[in-house]
Formats: sequence, C-alpha cells, structure tokens
Amino acid sequence: RISDSLGANAGTVITNTGEMTHATGPLTTTPPVSTTVGEPSLALDKWSTPPTSHTVGAGDRVTYTVLITNVGDASGPAPAYDLVFTDTLPVGMRDGTPLLLAVTLDSAPVSSALYTTTYDSSSGIYAIVFTPTFAFSLPVGSVLGIEYVALVDADIAAGMDLANAA
Repeated sequence: RISDSLGANAGTVITNTGEMTHATGPLTTTPPVSTTVGEPSLALDKWSTPPTSHTVGAGDRVTYTVLITNVGDASGPAPAYDLVFTDTLPVGMRDGTPLLLAVTLDSAPVSSALYTTTYDSSSGIYAIVFTPTFAFSLPVGSVLGIEYVALVDADIAAGMDLANAA
C-alpha cells in the first residue's frame, strides 16, 4: 500500500533507492525500485424491494441491496482501502434504525469485526465504516455487497414520494 501523502495520482511513478554507509566501508546504493501509483475505480449499483415506483405504506419494510465493484483503473488498478458507505434515508423513513442483513465480499460473508455501523435519525445518514487497516480491502475485480432494511415511518402521509439514492 502506498500512502498518498505526496499527492501522487494514478499513473505516477515513484522511484526509491536506499543507501548504506559504514565507517570502514564504501557507500553502497541499492538499484532503484519503481512503483506505479494505482487508484481504485468503483462502480455502485443499488436497488430496492419493493422496486422503485411501487407504493409502500406506514410500517412497511424496504430492503436495499447495494453492490460496489472495484472495476480497476487502466492507469494503475489498485485495491480500495478505508471504505465508508453512506446512505441518506429520505424523510418518511428515518424513525427506525436500519437493520443490516448482510455484508459480503464476492458473495462470502464479511466478519462484523471488520466494520461498524452508525445511524443518525435527524439526518437519515446510515453509515458502514470498514476497518481502516489492511484487514479489509476491495480487490480489483471484486464485489462488495451490502443489504439492509429500512422501515417506512408510522406517521407517513399518504402520497409522499420516498426517493433514496446511495
């Protein structure tokens, strides 16, 4: 993993050499080692059950499924680290805390020790924060799946449009 503290962009080549000195010996320099900086390129797909444009009523459950794919970047594909997923639930679906059903990586379950969830009912922001270490990453070509349920508020007005986009 290369830190981006120098502001490197995808495709930038970083070259490094090492030197060793010793009081009784000559300066020794390593051959240069070059690394091309890569960045992930993520694609997001989201759908709901019941599907968009269907009628829901007070207390109904809406299940959201989100797929995040690391499609890679041609100038230097790289895994995605330090992932944070957020979804702002619309007014009319904010009273109850969303229920996380599953988190998967390439269809295999992801340990709940690798992420935390938060929800702020005043803003409607539901977040999943993945452990910011090498413990979790989204490799190039892999798919992160997230599935959760939100409830329609009990006091929802009839005819209200509940649009939701992650």
